[in-house]
Amino acid sequence: MRKWWDTAVARPSQPVRSIYYLAPGGKSLRRVAELTMPNGIVGTPDGRTLYVADINARQTWSYAIQPDGTLTDKKFICPFGSDGMTIDARGKSFT
Repeated sequence: MRKWWDTAVARPSQPVRSIYYLAPGGKSLRRVAELTMPNGIVGTPDGRTLYVADINARQTWSYAIQPDGTLTDKKFICPFGSDGMTIDARGKSFT
């Protein structure tokens, strides 16, 4: 049993569980997508696609990453969430 996990779920530090974009230089932080509990996140080597697993919703999504950090073109990938993700040099993700 991971006690720290139970506490974090019961009392989240943020009112909305989201994906955030931190601008280069750390000058601005903004919410770019909301999910029930994003917990696996990885970008492709070319910086164009972001894969996000929503562990509570048991779903994984892909997004197109825009130059300004916004996420567009949300696509459903599979009916599974994950507790982490990785990607190979060719851009294939694994959960």
